[in-house]
Amino acid sequence: MASFEYEISYIQSAVEELKDYLLTNELFWPIMSTPPAGGQPFPRLTLGGMLLSLRKASALAGTTEERKEFETAQNNVESLHNQWRSAWENKTQRELRSRLNQWRNYLADYRQSPERNAAYYNSEVRLRVMIQLLESGAGELPEMLTELRSVLDLTLRGIFQPGDFIWETPLIKGFSQATFWYLYGNLKGMAT
Repeated sequence: MASFEYEISYIQSAVEELKDYLLTNELFWPIMSTPPAGGQPFPRLTLGGMLLSLRKASALAGTTEERKEFETAQNNVESLHNQWRSAWENKTQRELRSRLNQWRNYLADYRQSPERNAAYYNSEVRLRVMIQLLESGAGELPEMLTELRSVLDLTLRGIFQPGDFIWETPLIKGFSQATFWYLYGNLKGMAT
Protein backbone atom coordinates (compact mmCIF):
# COMPACT_ATOMS: atom_id res chain seq x y z
CA MET A 1 0.00 0.00 0.00
CA ALA A 2 1.39 3.38 -1.03
CA SER A 3 2.14 5.51 2.03
CA PHE A 4 3.18 9.14 2.29
CA GLU A 5 4.79 8.41 5.66
CA TYR A 6 7.00 5.66 4.19
CA GLU A 7 8.07 7.70 1.14
CA ILE A 8 8.82 10.88 3.10
CA SER A 9 10.75 8.90 5.73
CA TYR A 10 12.87 7.35 2.99
CA ILE A 11 13.56 10.77 1.44
CA GLN A 12 14.46 12.31 4.80
CA SER A 13 16.80 9.40 5.55
CA ALA A 14 18.32 9.70 2.08
CA VAL A 15 18.95 13.43 2.53
CA GLU A 16 20.95 12.68 5.70
CA GLU A 17 23.20 10.33 3.69
CA LEU A 18 23.18 12.17 0.36
CA LYS A 19 26.39 14.20 0.58
CA ASP A 20 28.43 11.17 1.67
CA TYR A 21 26.75 9.05 -1.01
CA LEU A 22 27.48 11.56 -3.78
CA LEU A 23 31.15 11.72 -2.82
CA THR A 24 31.73 7.96 -2.87
CA ASN A 25 32.09 5.50 -5.69
CA GLU A 26 29.19 3.39 -4.37
CA LEU A 27 26.11 3.22 -6.56
CA PHE A 28 23.80 1.43 -4.08
CA TRP A 29 24.24 2.96 -0.62
CA PRO A 30 22.77 1.36 2.52
CA ILE A 31 20.40 3.54 4.54
CA MET A 32 20.78 2.97 8.25
CA SER A 33 17.42 4.45 9.29
CA THR A 34 14.47 2.24 10.01
CA PRO A 35 11.18 2.62 8.16
CA PRO A 36 7.90 3.57 9.86
CA ALA A 37 6.33 0.78 11.89
CA GLY A 38 5.06 -1.99 9.66
CA GLY A 39 6.91 -0.73 6.58
CA GLN A 40 9.25 -2.75 4.39
CA PRO A 41 12.96 -2.11 4.97
CA PHE A 42 14.17 0.90 3.01
CA PRO A 43 15.82 0.10 -0.31
CA ARG A 44 19.42 1.15 -0.75
CA LEU A 45 19.90 4.80 -1.61
CA THR A 46 20.22 5.65 -5.27
CA LEU A 47 19.34 8.91 -6.96
CA GLY A 48 16.73 7.12 -9.08
CA GLY A 49 15.14 5.57 -6.02
CA MET A 50 15.09 8.89 -4.21
CA LEU A 51 13.58 10.68 -7.23
CA LEU A 52 10.92 7.97 -7.46
CA SER A 53 10.10 8.41 -3.77
CA LEU A 54 9.89 12.19 -4.25
CA ARG A 55 7.41 11.69 -7.09
CA LYS A 56 5.35 9.24 -5.03
CA ALA A 57 5.39 11.47 -1.94
CA SER A 58 4.22 14.42 -4.01
CA ALA A 59 1.28 12.39 -5.30
CA LEU A 60 0.40 11.07 -1.83
CA ALA A 61 0.71 14.32 0.13
CA GLY A 62 -2.88 15.14 0.95
CA THR A 63 -2.93 17.39 3.99
CA THR A 64 -1.41 20.85 4.32
CA GLU A 65 1.09 19.44 6.82
CA GLU A 66 2.11 16.68 4.41
CA ARG A 67 2.54 19.21 1.58
CA LYS A 68 4.80 21.33 3.80
CA GLU A 69 6.81 18.29 4.86
CA PHE A 70 7.18 17.27 1.21
CA GLU A 71 8.25 20.77 0.13
CA THR A 72 10.89 20.86 2.86
CA ALA A 73 12.27 17.48 1.78
CA GLN A 74 12.22 18.52 -1.89
CA ASN A 75 14.03 21.78 -1.09
CA ASN A 76 16.68 19.84 0.86
CA VAL A 77 17.25 17.52 -2.10
CA GLU A 78 17.42 20.46 -4.54
CA SER A 79 19.88 22.27 -2.29
CA LEU A 80 22.21 19.26 -2.19
CA HIS A 81 21.78 18.80 -5.94
CA ASN A 82 22.82 22.41 -6.56
CA GLN A 83 25.71 22.22 -4.10
CA TRP A 84 27.12 18.97 -5.53
CA ARG A 85 25.97 19.29 -9.16
CA SER A 86 29.00 17.64 -10.78
CA ALA A 87 28.99 14.67 -8.39
CA TRP A 88 25.20 14.38 -8.86
CA GLU A 89 25.50 14.28 -12.66
CA ASN A 90 28.30 11.70 -12.53
CA LYS A 91 26.33 9.47 -10.16
CA THR A 92 23.19 9.92 -12.25
CA GLN A 93 24.91 8.81 -15.45
CA ARG A 94 26.36 5.75 -13.71
CA GLU A 95 22.96 4.81 -12.30
CA LEU A 96 21.25 5.46 -15.61
CA ARG A 97 23.63 2.99 -17.26
CA SER A 98 22.85 0.43 -14.55
CA ARG A 99 19.06 0.93 -14.72
CA LEU A 100 19.08 0.69 -18.53
CA ASN A 101 20.93 -2.62 -18.28
CA GLN A 102 18.50 -3.93 -15.65
CA TRP A 103 15.52 -2.87 -17.77
CA ARG A 104 17.05 -4.43 -20.91
CA ASN A 105 17.57 -7.68 -18.99
CA TYR A 106 13.95 -7.74 -17.82
CA LEU A 107 12.62 -7.13 -21.34
CA ALA A 108 14.92 -9.87 -22.70
CA ASP A 109 13.71 -12.27 -20.01
CA TYR A 110 10.11 -11.43 -20.88
CA ARG A 111 10.67 -11.98 -24.59
CA GLN A 112 12.36 -15.30 -23.87
CA SER A 113 9.63 -16.52 -21.50
CA PRO A 114 6.54 -14.27 -21.46
CA GLU A 115 4.46 -16.65 -19.35
CA ARG A 116 7.12 -16.70 -16.60
CA ASN A 117 8.03 -12.99 -16.59
CA ALA A 118 4.87 -11.05 -17.49
CA ALA A 119 3.60 -11.03 -13.90
CA TYR A 120 6.68 -9.06 -12.80
CA TYR A 121 5.96 -6.08 -15.06
CA ASN A 122 4.10 -4.05 -12.39
CA SER A 123 7.17 -4.06 -10.17
CA GLU A 124 9.93 -4.11 -12.82
CA VAL A 125 8.49 -1.08 -14.65
CA ARG A 126 9.80 1.03 -11.76
CA LEU A 127 13.16 0.72 -13.56
CA ARG A 128 11.71 2.51 -16.59
CA VAL A 129 10.24 5.19 -14.31
CA MET A 130 13.63 5.72 -12.66
CA ILE A 131 15.25 5.99 -16.11
CA GLN A 132 12.79 8.75 -16.98
CA LEU A 133 13.43 10.60 -13.72
CA LEU A 134 17.21 10.22 -13.93
CA GLU A 135 17.38 11.56 -17.47
CA SER A 136 16.03 14.91 -16.33
CA GLY A 137 18.99 15.43 -13.97
CA ALA A 138 21.76 13.75 -15.91
CA GLY A 139 23.12 16.73 -17.81
CA GLU A 140 24.18 15.95 -21.35
CA LEU A 141 23.85 12.22 -21.84
CA PRO A 142 26.18 10.11 -23.94
CA GLU A 143 24.46 9.24 -27.21
CA MET A 144 24.73 5.51 -26.54
CA LEU A 145 22.51 5.85 -23.45
CA THR A 146 19.78 7.79 -25.25
CA GLU A 147 19.94 5.33 -28.15
CA LEU A 148 19.67 2.36 -25.80
CA ARG A 149 16.62 3.89 -24.10
CA SER A 150 15.03 4.52 -27.51
CA VAL A 151 15.66 0.92 -28.60
CA LEU A 152 14.24 -0.41 -25.33
CA ASP A 153 11.15 1.79 -25.72
CA LEU A 154 10.62 0.41 -29.23
CA THR A 155 10.90 -3.09 -27.81
CA LEU A 156 8.42 -2.24 -25.06
CA ARG A 157 5.93 -0.69 -27.47
CA GLY A 158 5.97 -3.93 -29.46
CA ILE A 159 4.85 -5.97 -26.45
CA PHE A 160 2.77 -3.32 -24.66
CA GLN A 161 -1.01 -3.20 -24.44
CA PRO A 162 -2.36 0.25 -23.39
CA GLY A 163 -4.89 0.27 -20.59
CA ASP A 164 -5.50 1.54 -17.07
CA PHE A 165 -2.94 2.87 -14.60
CA ILE A 166 -1.23 -0.18 -13.09
CA TRP A 167 0.07 1.20 -9.80
CA GLU A 168 -2.06 2.11 -6.80
CA THR A 169 -4.68 4.71 -7.71
CA PRO A 170 -3.46 7.47 -5.33
CA LEU A 171 -0.15 7.55 -7.25
CA ILE A 172 -1.81 8.50 -10.55
CA LYS A 173 -1.48 12.22 -9.63
CA GLY A 174 2.31 11.93 -9.84
CA PHE A 175 2.58 10.04 -13.12
CA SER A 176 0.87 11.59 -16.14
CA GLN A 177 -0.01 9.31 -19.02
CA ALA A 178 1.71 11.62 -21.51
CA THR A 179 5.09 11.17 -19.80
CA PHE A 180 4.75 7.80 -18.08
CA TRP A 181 2.79 6.01 -20.81
CA TYR A 182 4.24 2.61 -19.80
CA LEU A 183 2.35 2.79 -16.48
CA TYR A 184 -0.97 2.86 -18.35
CA GLY A 185 -1.35 -0.70 -19.54
CA ASN A 186 0.48 -3.94 -19.36
CA LEU A 187 2.39 -6.44 -21.43
CA LYS A 188 0.40 -8.23 -24.11
CA GLY A 189 -1.45 -11.23 -22.84
CA MET A 190 -1.82 -9.84 -19.30
CA ALA A 191 -4.99 -8.48 -17.77
CA THR A 192 -4.87 -4.68 -17.42
